Amino acid sequence: MHTIRDDERYIHPKAYELLGEIVYRFLVDVLNAEEFMFPKQIPDDLKKKVEEYFKKRLGIVED
Repeated sequence: MHTIRDDERYIHPKAYELLGEIVYRFLVDVLNAEEFMFPKQIPDDLKKKVEEYFKKRLGIVED
């Protein structure tokens, strides 16, 4: 379990290297896919939540 007290000084660089390889392979596969495995649309309720987050938390409002 991770906490706010986690310290990267105690994580071996090999762990980051392995994670990087997994992420790289995943991204290559997704970016080269002929079709995405998920719909390209964002549900309206999720769009609304994201817009509210940016407006309230970050003060960003579209013109």
